[in-house]
Amino acid sequence: MADPEEMPAAREEPCAAGPGRPAVPAVGMEGAGRTERAGRTGGVAGGRSRALRHDRARGAAGFTLIEMAIVMAIMGVLTVGGIGLLGGRVEAGREKLTATRLDGALEALIAYYVWQGRLPCPADGSLAVGDAAYGRARPETAGPCDTTAVTGIERIVPWRTLGLSEAEASDGWGRRLSYHVSPALTATGSVAPGSLVVRDGAAATAGTAELTDRAALVLFSHGANGRGGWTTAGARLPVTGASVHEQMNTDGAAPFADRRTTGILDAAFDDMLVWRERPQLARATGAAFNGGTCTAADGVWSGEGCAATPSTDACIVAAAVRARCG
Repeated sequence: MADPEEMPAAREEPCAAGPGRPAVPAVGMEGAGRTERAGRTGGVAGGRSRALRHDRARGAAGFTLIEMAIVMAIMGVLTVGGIGLLGGRVEAGREKLTATRLDGALEALIAYYVWQGRLPCPADGSLAVGDAAYGRARPETAGPCDTTAVTGIERIVPWRTLGLSEAEASDGWGRRLSYHVSPALTATGSVAPGSLVVRDGAAATAGTAELTDRAALVLFSHGANGRGGWTTAGARLPVTGASVHEQMNTDGAAPFADRRTTGILDAAFDDMLVWRERPQLARATGAAFNGGTCTAADGVWSGEGCAATPSTDACIVAAAVRARCG
């Protein structure tokens, strides 16, 4: 029997094509091996390709999340900054509105002074809607103010007496404008100077000074923090935390503090004040008379004995002129 190693390798002949059957090429052992190795190699390569694609996809997803995190962080910063900027603009708008309301109330008081020859008494800030005296001077007649019914801390602009709307007598934060008047100037025809004292800060603070000791009236808003101010519901806001300067405007009595006049602003002081002396009230409307006219009015007042009988026509005219003299 022949040695198998000496036997020639068997050849596989291609299958002959037959009826309805195409010829099939022969595949040898080596061809089969190459096919198997190619299959194995292709499988490994395919697996690596899929793994690579997976890694790239995973990396791309991670990069997208980082980008999103960065964008969100930037948006957060911009949002916070935008809110801060918007808040600043809102506060600035409220301050501007408050300044406008203070000027409007001052003009109304000056007009009342020129027309009536006196200043009105304050209204009671503790009253609620529905009270007969709500928004009215106490009293509305000439003469001394009712300091029993309206204590110092309760004094606000009498908007109904002045013909203003309720909003026109409130500041930009919706709180009442406080109003204090020199007692002598609520009497018709009074020629007395004002007596209210205004300083640029508490006397205990170094460098502060007296701005006037003859203010006829003082108007002010308690500012953004509202310490000591009155709401439209008749409730007073707490004074807790008020600085020594703000406390001067919350105790209901002179002296008052006007830090803004000299440009000195403290973190704990945001009150906004306006004040006028008596001669300024007349000059503001062009109603002040020159020295000769005032001298003549004084002569009529003395010559007619108006101090004793002020009801005569001559005395009434003289009193009106003298009330508008500086």
